[in-house]
Amino acid sequence: MKIERIHLTLGLVWLLAGMTLGQIMGESGDHGQLPTHAHIMLVGGVLSILWAILYRAFAFRQGVLAWIQTLAHHLGAAGMVYSLFNMYGGGQPNMALFGPMIGISGLLVMISVLLILIQSFLNRN
Repeated sequence: MKIERIHLTLGLVWLLAGMTLGQIMGESGDHGQLPTHAHIMLVGGVLSILWAILYRAFAFRQGVLAWIQTLAHHLGAAGMVYSLFNMYGGGQPNMALFGPMIGISGLLVMISVLLILIQSFLNRN
């Protein structure tokens, strides 16, 4: 499967998950998960679809760098969403766990952006 197809498919799944959380918040009247919702939609959904567009429009290479970028992005997004969901879910979150986890997840997403930048420099189109 091509990298752009993976990003597109996972991006659409992220958007559906974010919309589902938005529906749940709207129906319950509890908007405590708004940060989680926003990160699902933007980091998971919008960025993934943007990556798919960039890979397709500029014919970025589909090699090891692309696979690392894809893995870093989606693992980072998943870790970020999981941490935020637990942090904003009410109760007493384990900040000793979720604080570092969200930091590492954010770094993975930043690495994925850096790898896209590198892809753009390596691209000959």
